[in-house]
Amino acid sequence: MSINLLRRLGLALAGAGVAFAMAACGGGGDDSGGGNGSVRLLNVTNDIASLDLYSEKSDTQTLRNEAIARDGLGEYATLAKGTYSFQVKRAGNEATLLEQTSRSIAGDGKYTMVAYSYEGAYKSVLLSENDDTKPDAGKTRLRVLNLSSDAGNVDIYVTDANTPLSDASAIILALEGGSVSAFTSVNSGDRRIRVTGAGNKDDVRLDIPVAALGDTTTVNLLLTPTNGGVLVHGYLLPQGGDLTVAKNSQARVRLIASVSTGGSVGATVNGAVLGTALRSPQVAGTYTNVPAGALAGSFTVNGAAVTAPTATLVAGNDYSLMVAGVPGASTVYVLPDDNRAPTTTGRSKVRLVNGVAGDVSGLSMTIDFESVADGTLLGTASTPKQVPFGTEKAVQVTSPLSANPLYDPDNGVTLIEGAVYSVFVLSGNVVNSVETPQGIMRRDR
Repeated sequence: MSINLLRRLGLALAGAGVAFAMAACGGGGDDSGGGNGSVRLLNVTNDIASLDLYSEKSDTQTLRNEAIARDGLGEYATLAKGTYSFQVKRAGNEATLLEQTSRSIAGDGKYTMVAYSYEGAYKSVLLSENDDTKPDAGKTRLRVLNLSSDAGNVDIYVTDANTPLSDASAIILALEGGSVSAFTSVNSGDRRIRVTGAGNKDDVRLDIPVAALGDTTTVNLLLTPTNGGVLVHGYLLPQGGDLTVAKNSQARVRLIASVSTGGSVGATVNGAVLGTALRSPQVAGTYTNVPAGALAGSFTVNGAAVTAPTATLVAGNDYSLMVAGVPGASTVYVLPDDNRAPTTTGRSKVRLVNGVAGDVSGLSMTIDFESVADGTLLGTASTPKQVPFGTEKAVQVTSPLSANPLYDPDNGVTLIEGAVYSVFVLSGNVVNSVETPQGIMRRDR
């Protein structure tokens, strides 16, 4: 079921940090049935150590789950059938972080409050677990909640462990960020689940090598956002059952060449070749998925080895690895890339990256004469800034060491709403034996 269909059915989306209404994720949303209902908390936020769950009725709040750790699932707490508001708070903190209001708890109904996302964009969904449809023997009913608006539309593949993705057919196509699929029947047992960008099998966002799908069970697959913005984390939650954490084990990296006199850069990182002779100034066209963890690999400039940096690539994050300097004395800089979409409508997100060899002054950038970056030093990136989108936007990068701008497109640039950009100023551009810094703007997503 797409989010548009949910709207047509009148299943409202809540605003201000709430992604789905309870009814959007299953039946049982009325006060019918005998006995009491039950609710529990699932904490799949990126960065909150522990959370509390409260219910509220008649202006009285009751603690239902306490100090649920990140990637943790609370025990079901019993409450009488009826209509409640639910609040999620940081453990031990009185301030409400997330709230679901006017939610009907059915007698004998079970519900999971899912808290997810990252600082500045926390969201929640109250997931109903009351669908009593039983799949056929040897089958599992699978539903996917794409809780990552940053990731956009994705395809879902469920296969045997060794089936090449090239030979597989998606069971769910183009599932929108911020939407929930219909239930799909798949073979039960140990299965491999892969998530890709819509229509692109080469764009793997998540690979779960072994997902235990129980016979004749109903399972929810939750896809949550990463701090990089493009990859997703996975969580398998059988209806009424225990959580299986299936977080991403990959990071995405790309190579940037910024070596004087047009130096050629090569790199292999954690077993993946990022480039063999990327001539400066240049930004590799795509990111490459590599195993997360300690950065291990080799770098070269004009075929000569360059010392690899000491760094840890965090699973789910994006990075630019910039080789900058002069031949024989180049440095590899590890730049975290925040490719999450802007959190404000009507905005694009832009940052400045300084790769100018020998720069000791720092670079600054304005867009439509408003400061976006100031004093960005060699080997660093400015903090991404959200700016109004539009056409013919005047972008200018300057240096205290230069009388002329280092980047100043004659006709301005077009910034698309919701897009993420980097402006790179790199070394290596030689024209008629004269070298000048080269500005390159890239849409990162």
